[in-house]
Amino acid sequence: MFDREERRAITRGLYLAPFDQLADPRLLVDLASLAESKHWEGLFRWDRITYPPQGRAVADPWVAFSAVALATETLRLGPMIIPPLGRPGC
Repeated sequence: MFDREERRAITRGLYLAPFDQLADPRLLVDLASLAESKHWEGLFRWDRITYPPQGRAVADPWVAFSAVALATETLRLGPMIIPPLGRPGC
């Protein structure tokens, strides 16, 4: 983990939707490992889906992040969080 003084902005990161082929944690691990080897710095995914699309695979973001975290060393992970005002029922 970075100390407060060592934190730096991410200049290159991947933003991946959690649908279809990208719902497979094994594919995400392969993409994340390749991105890390090419010096990409971050990987971001939606934290949840309000209305899952019918007939499409959708990944659990925390399972996906766990798989990527186990396979990488320097890639910074981040959920694309929906603000509470944007969540129905909040």
